[in-house]
Amino acid sequence: MTATAAILPEVQESSSDVVVLYTAIIAKGDFTLDSQPWGYPGYAFRYMTNDFLGQKVEVIKESQNGLYALATLNGEKLGWVDKRALTEIVLIPKVQDLPSAVAVDYTARITGKSFSIDSLPWGYAGYQYMGMSTDYLDQNIQAEKETANGQYVLVSLNDVKLGWIDKRALSDIYSPPKVQDVTAALTVDYAARIGAAGFSIDSLPWGYAGYAQMATSGDYLDQSVQAVRETANGLYALIALNGNRLGWIDKRALTDIYIQPKVQELGSGIPVDYTATIAAVGYSIDSLPWGYAGYGQIDTTSNHIGERIQAVQESPDGLYVLISSSGKRLGWVDKRALADIAVPPKLQDVASAVIVAYTATVTAPGYSIDSLPWGYAGYQQMATSTDYLGQRFEAVKETANGLYVLLSLNGSYIGWVDKAALTGLPTYAKGPDWTVINGYFRSNSGVNYYIGNSYIIVSLSQ
Repeated sequence: MTATAAILPEVQESSSDVVVLYTAIIAKGDFTLDSQPWGYPGYAFRYMTNDFLGQKVEVIKESQNGLYALATLNGEKLGWVDKRALTEIVLIPKVQDLPSAVAVDYTARITGKSFSIDSLPWGYAGYQYMGMSTDYLDQNIQAEKETANGQYVLVSLNDVKLGWIDKRALSDIYSPPKVQDVTAALTVDYAARIGAAGFSIDSLPWGYAGYAQMATSGDYLDQSVQAVRETANGLYALIALNGNRLGWIDKRALTDIYIQPKVQELGSGIPVDYTATIAAVGYSIDSLPWGYAGYGQIDTTSNHIGERIQAVQESPDGLYVLISSSGKRLGWVDKRALADIAVPPKLQDVASAVIVAYTATVTAPGYSIDSLPWGYAGYQQMATSTDYLGQRFEAVKETANGLYVLLSLNGSYIGWVDKAALTGLPTYAKGPDWTVINGYFRSNSGVNYYIGNSYIIVSLSQ
């Protein structure tokens, strides 16, 4: 039979562990190396320190109380060990950032000898030696940061940070040109093709102070680019390719310039709010109503047949509509291309209505709740009493005949409903042909009279 190797419990870490980095020698035996610090809930044995006596390990974490260390050997986590088993602790220096440092971006060659490379600029509190400039002599490095006084540089090689070095150790410093904006430039938005070779693409328009060549038009010949800025004189354009700014180029290098029309509102347009379906093919969708100065075609209705849209504005003559779909404005379209127009009902007031103030409960189903009292010209259904069965509302207005009530819930108007749908209504003083509600005398003629504090002022004269 072949003996099966014991499966070691997995080393575990927690968010309360403290990150450290130092080397140490395992100098004492009879200590355990465990999956968690000894005594922690669920800890399990992995090794004995006797198995690693005299070996140098790297400690990467300590327990929060500082009593246990997570030891590794050749990249393998051995486990948590009592720090009393360790000796000859040596901190491993780590490259550190400086909050006051200035970001830079240039390449250079290390040519100076006898300069130290440190975890912080030389002489700074806590700095530690990490290497020498001679270890990287004649190698090209990337400068990432400089101290505020410009004397020390944080350098990296192959994307690995080496540390801070005295700038006097560097030579052949080269800062790659960067595309820069021009304050006086104009924002533009058009596509074009680079159709001519022999033009430079520069960090600034050619001839501007500090401009530097970044490429040539020949590098991008026949490629389509996007112009995003132009100089005030219109001679140079800042171009981009796939979202990446290439630089400034002489506009004579560009051809096939195409300005994409953009949807515009009309200052004289009338705000509207309704939905409709695009039902007719062959109508253009334009940046402005068809025929208006500067309009341009953006799309056609053929690409949106059957799509439900939102109308947001109409031309003053009502012939063209600015439409949107899924929150995106498509453009202006001839209203004849639309069908199934639906105007959402909006709650409306009634001038002759009487202000009231009482609460009532919706108890009868099957009554409509409308934008105006049922039967009034232009009324539209907004909900039904069934939707609010059992709920208590505030009544804020009644029609002059007392048949319909405007309901409110939590400060928001719900709509007009037949009083027959409600219970818990107040009792009013009534006569054979009159009723008193909230200080108003209602006669059968529909004329209301105010009641004073202690007497009635009524005039029934013709």
